[in-house]
Amino acid sequence: MVTDIVASSGVIACPAPYDNRIDLGYFTLPPGEYVLFLWCNNTTAQFLHGASSGITATRMTFAGSGLASGLAASTGLSTTTRWVTGLTLEAPNLPVCLLGDSITANDSGVGPAGLWFSNADRDTGYRFRPAYTNAGASGETSTQILARVTDLTSSSARYATILAGTNDIGSDVSSATIISNLAALYTAAQGMSSLVGFAACTIPPRSNVASSATPLTTARAATLRTVNAWIRANYASYSKATLVDWAWQLSDDTDETSPLAANFVDYLHPSTTGTAIMSAVLKPAIRDWI
Repeated sequence: MVTDIVASSGVIACPAPYDNRIDLGYFTLPPGEYVLFLWCNNTTAQFLHGASSGITATRMTFAGSGLASGLAASTGLSTTTRWVTGLTLEAPNLPVCLLGDSITANDSGVGPAGLWFSNADRDTGYRFRPAYTNAGASGETSTQILARVTDLTSSSARYATILAGTNDIGSDVSSATIISNLAALYTAAQGMSSLVGFAACTIPPRSNVASSATPLTTARAATLRTVNAWIRANYASYSKATLVDWAWQLSDDTDETSPLAANFVDYLHPSTTGTAIMSAVLKPAIRDWI
């Protein structure tokens, strides 16, 4: 995470020039927009950042907390400060697109599925909101989601989540069809020039009929297992993909197809407890992205 590269240095007294220095060392940043903030009070200190033409290439700018204007990039920079409280490197929000069905659509917080992505974003430093596109649509199968894959590919998203298949399971769509659609979705994401990474999400457990504890039929359970096994075995074929595997964590531990009642509001859409589990599984992927 960018903000981890340069942590707060604490309050440092600078009674004379060069008496105290904060050595940032060397680090590599991915291309993008960055701001380096100098936090200080109002006597005298000097900020040397060794800027070069590389600063222009990475579009880094400099700013001073409490000063009337930003500090221009230069190799030697004096400010009317004495107490340097720290240096902070920050980056802007990263565009993300969530593609899926109602479990994705309800991440708005309005529906029962809750904030599985939003909470993971919160817990990792709010690097995505408000640069956030929710392309979830309630009730859609993987075929319908694939038909509007342009919701993702026409966006400027740098990251994405792809979660599809639960409505196929409930409609007796074959595993071959679901796998073909997921492969096409992953291929479309892989081909996006703007996209750095995407989450390939396993299908959560569910009941045979929403709002019922009735277990999946043998055939439907087999389809869910087959599709999830394919996701686990093939996501690495797409260099931009990260596996987000929450099926077992949401289950009752007897089978990945069998939902734990406490994790769902209707044996289909995750409850607050369920979305907390999903967020916990997603967070390592987000940390890798940022």
